[in-house]
Amino acid sequence: MAAHGAAPPPGLGEVRDAERRLRGRIHRTPLLTCAGLDRVAGRRLLFKCELLQKTGSFKIRGALNAVRSLVEESERTGRELPRAVVTHSSGNHGQALACAAQAEGIPAYIVVPRTAPQCKQDAIRAYGATVVPCDPTDKSRAETASTVVQETGGVLVHPNQEPAVIAGQGTIALEVLEQVREMQSPCQKPSPFLSAQAPHINAVVVPVGGGGMVAGIAVAIKALRPDVKVFAAEPSNVDDCYQSKVRGELTPNLHPRDTIADAVKTSIGPNTWPIIRDLVDDVLTVSEEEIKIRGALNAVRSLVEESERTGRELPRAVVTHSSGNHGQALACAAQAEGIPAYIVVPRTAPQCKQDAIRAYGATVVPCDPTDKSRAETASTVVQETGGVLVHPNQEPAVIAGQGTIALEVLEQAPHINAVVVPVGGGGMVAGIAVAIKALRPDVKVFAAEPSNVDDCYQSKVRGELTPNLHPRDTIADAVKTSIGPNTWPIIRDLVDDVLTVSEEEIKRATWLVWERMKLLIEPTAGVGLAAVLSEQFQAVPWDVQNVCIVLCGGNVDLRSLTWLTDLSGKAE
Repeated sequence: MAAHGAAPPPGLGEVRDAERRLRGRIHRTPLLTCAGLDRVAGRRLLFKCELLQKTGSFKIRGALNAVRSLVEESERTGRELPRAVVTHSSGNHGQALACAAQAEGIPAYIVVPRTAPQCKQDAIRAYGATVVPCDPTDKSRAETASTVVQETGGVLVHPNQEPAVIAGQGTIALEVLEQVREMQSPCQKPSPFLSAQAPHINAVVVPVGGGGMVAGIAVAIKALRPDVKVFAAEPSNVDDCYQSKVRGELTPNLHPRDTIADAVKTSIGPNTWPIIRDLVDDVLTVSEEEIKIRGALNAVRSLVEESERTGRELPRAVVTHSSGNHGQALACAAQAEGIPAYIVVPRTAPQCKQDAIRAYGATVVPCDPTDKSRAETASTVVQETGGVLVHPNQEPAVIAGQGTIALEVLEQAPHINAVVVPVGGGGMVAGIAVAIKALRPDVKVFAAEPSNVDDCYQSKVRGELTPNLHPRDTIADAVKTSIGPNTWPIIRDLVDDVLTVSEEEIKRATWLVWERMKLLIEPTAGVGLAAVLSEQFQAVPWDVQNVCIVLCGGNVDLRSLTWLTDLSGKAE
């Protein structure tokens, strides 16, 4: 690859070439919205979710484009592939290059600061690369990488100054512009729930460390949509990009301070600086301090459509009982339709979920943490408000709404053999089972639940509805409720089996998703993976190779994660 600091900047043509090389090899990550954050920001926001990209970050785009460029050059010239690829990285680019090199059968050597998170070093090794430790300074990183190149005869793929890396990161901009156009499609009916259905995108905000991502994005954006502003964002503790823009010359961090955003501690360099100087509109600095909807929506929309069809008034309120997720969903759906919402919540529910319900304008009504108290309190609220009860899992419209998950899964992964779904009240697994068995009866549907609250398992074993009369505590608080009279017949007839998992298995599965997939799921969402990793699942025939696990929620109360210290380093 070109020597660091000696290469001309990539243009739109190079970004298009990268798009071709990456097609079918990486994920097209979603462009998501959040009405709550729109209200906080006072603007419509769209989030390009590169944390869902392969290897857990955008870095795979640049690394894979660089490696594929080497492969294409070898094929074109007849020369051998390089003996190795080498880079220095605090973790993300290292993982990406290791993954890309492994796919092409090229050895990889990753120079990593000794202070880099252990999970990132472990992930690099998991892709078959060799980790070479160095001191946590730019000088040590560069010198160590240079030594490794000399010793191995490898090729240096710089994490942010290599033009092929910059071009690869620029493909993010191509996807964003394409996804915004799709939102503008006349086939897309405007919806109060999709806050980002804006007619145009006006700006892109990109975190900046070495500058490869913001440079690549700026190249593509300014070539295709010069009216769109490009902002770089960095921690004020490592503000070399800001200082460079202010002074008009490259100003590296000679003595960077600590920042929680460890992946952007590196300075911009000679190949990214000219692009940032000319194409990035401004640099924003920030301090360290600054740094379940389907079923509820379907139920509320059903009420609205009934009102429109019959001419009757909308209900005075909607009422439900929930440990948090359905409550948030109903509050959000009701707020969008201008209907008051009252959510009965156990006093033991995570505070973050209660706060989120209130943020959607709903009234939280506390109750004791029992099914009996939840139902009785909700009934009282219905009588007092004249509202309509939207049961969290027994309401048919809620079950049908959750069933749309199955329609999406079959569209996105038509070759699946099984679906594994966490079960509490059973609305989600019932809805999914109805759709799956109608469209693909060959696909197995498994329910998964904590062994501490195993009413679904007991019901299947006994052949009759067997609620949890005295449920034990579980870290998966969202599935402490029992299945009910509307979900039980569906589960009995359409769900193939129920898998139970221990608290320890749930914790380990949740940890694995956090660490390897970079998704902040709640423990309830970890129940499905725990089931697939369990000994029970080993009895499933081995021809069931393509398994869809529903990660059902991400409402995490960070203050409650005291169990983390017990698992550190153990989720291998």
